[in-house]
Amino acid sequence: MSGCAETLGSAPVTGRDAAAGDSGVTLTDGGDAGSETPRDVPVLTPSDAGPQPDAGVGPLSHECARGVWCFERPTPTGDELAQAVAVGADGAALVTTAGVLSVYREGRWQTRVLSLPGRPTALHVDADGSLVLAAVDRQNERRAWLAVGSLDAPTFSLYALPEGDSVSQFQRAGSTLWALATRGLYRLRGGQWERLGNLPSMPVLSGFWAEGDDRAVVLESWGSGSGAGVLHRWQDGAWRTVFDFRGNDFRVEGPVVLRDGAIYLRAWYTRLSRAGLVRVVGDRFDEIDYPTQGGYDRIHAVGDALWLTSGGRAWRLDRDAFVPVDAYPAGDFAQLVGTPGAAPWVFGRGVYRYRNNAWQTLSEGEVAAGRFWFDGPRPRLASYRPIGFLESDSETPARWSLRPAMSAQVAYEDVPAVGGVGYVLTEAGFFAVQGGQWQNMAAWPPSVRRPSVAGGSSAGLWVWSDGVLVHGWRAGAWERFEAPPFPDAPRGDFRVVALHYTTDGALFAAASVLTGDKQVRNRVFLREGDNWRQLVAEQGEFGRSPEAHFYGATRDAVWFSLDGLYRFDGQQAREVAPGLLPHGLGAATAGGVAVVNDRTVRVYERQGRELFSLALPPVRALFQSAWYAPEGDELRIANRQGWVLRLRR
Repeated sequence: MSGCAETLGSAPVTGRDAAAGDSGVTLTDGGDAGSETPRDVPVLTPSDAGPQPDAGVGPLSHECARGVWCFERPTPTGDELAQAVAVGADGAALVTTAGVLSVYREGRWQTRVLSLPGRPTALHVDADGSLVLAAVDRQNERRAWLAVGSLDAPTFSLYALPEGDSVSQFQRAGSTLWALATRGLYRLRGGQWERLGNLPSMPVLSGFWAEGDDRAVVLESWGSGSGAGVLHRWQDGAWRTVFDFRGNDFRVEGPVVLRDGAIYLRAWYTRLSRAGLVRVVGDRFDEIDYPTQGGYDRIHAVGDALWLTSGGRAWRLDRDAFVPVDAYPAGDFAQLVGTPGAAPWVFGRGVYRYRNNAWQTLSEGEVAAGRFWFDGPRPRLASYRPIGFLESDSETPARWSLRPAMSAQVAYEDVPAVGGVGYVLTEAGFFAVQGGQWQNMAAWPPSVRRPSVAGGSSAGLWVWSDGVLVHGWRAGAWERFEAPPFPDAPRGDFRVVALHYTTDGALFAAASVLTGDKQVRNRVFLREGDNWRQLVAEQGEFGRSPEAHFYGATRDAVWFSLDGLYRFDGQQAREVAPGLLPHGLGAATAGGVAVVNDRTVRVYERQGRELFSLALPPVRALFQSAWYAPEGDELRIANRQGWVLRLRR
């Protein structure tokens, strides 16, 4: 580490024997070496308490079985990764914190949204497709479960763990599956989970390695006053101390990795503020220096080797030296996994597999994107960086591709096509898009800087950035007039929230005012001649930003939202769904609308009757755009990261 007066050598330090210092070592496999716990092993039985997995979840399929939400993009998923594992010689699986399970088999990703009693924390998949998941309650993390099943089955057997335990690691050894929890070790035998007694003083456990059906090494770290770390072994129905690292100038941390009869542990030298590697062989240990001084160094058991990663670099341990791995494709906190004899995988901002001395990309990245555009037979999303479109084909399932229009520009907002013309906004001006053709950019007028609100159609574009003026681009020139007035409130905290411009020249505006006495007043107006006509007045909530959306091509079929959903028939606005609070409105039946909010997607026909409502899948994302195709009874939703989820009713 830069600035340290003392550093570790690049070669292993002379090995220390078990009697050195005050390490308190007890020999492995020798005599009555430690505190022995009772030999009775509690058995966990299937749980009847707490929520059970949903037996109605469809089979694992990327084809979108009817009635089941699935990811169309990105592959495998854009959700936050909980844990990834390698499966067999050529596959991999992952589970996200929201319970999305994705599996790579036979050259493709397959995804489904699980219904679990809590947030997934760990995953294990065998080559035959048997599956074990660990989950913890999202509100009360002292409640945890193990779910046992198969990749291709929609149901699980559920086991409740003792209070305070949360599984973080799985490992298969022989015919036994082992699981490490915060306070104990478990194994699955004969279809039942056993908890292997209690270690003395119930320490915090940070790593383990299973050596067979009846033996495992566990690392105690950060618990019971044992900050330096203590290695324990479960053998012959009892716990024995293998190595006690107290009294050394470092502490050991997980994970625990076994290679060629040696136990490897990550070490941290507090005085030097840097990491290192400890190798335990029999009753001795060596210290091996890292090739980096970073603070995010990690060791991994991958394939038949021990790997070290730090930031965007990786090394493999070859005897006593770390050998660099070229072009490592991940940064900090990525997960590196691999089974013996199989290719390594990296799960980070993307998914990569190492084959033929090169990294293959097996995922799509998130893309800063806008809303669905409705100017063609298939939905598409505006891409902001680079400017272009995410477009789908007609295959089932649809395949999405990024088609950039230009690379030198960056967009920040879009106005989906109405009447065949849409707009993409940049810092300097906007592009109009018609029939897939990008027109030359028009610059903002001098008084306008990065308009935050825009609405447009084939009739033109209207924008608002600040103050009390609305600017319009029509027939190749800018014009302006005052924004809607609030006769019952001062303009001090006035702002336009949304604009909408139909193909027949009707301009709608949603605006809000925060009065001096902290009253929030939200309004929707229609421009008629030289005046604004107020259509809706609502009392807002202090501290909550008003959210408004519009949809509709012509004046007589416009939908809009404030604290509810409204339909304007050309003369009057009627509230269709009070309190709905949409995040976006989109295409549906002729004259109808698709509405997405926090919990549901609802589709309404032209006259305001609700056709159906569907619950959103339990993924942590704010969906802001919807598309309903009645001819195939298909619904799609999207967010600003370019995720697309699809459901066939």
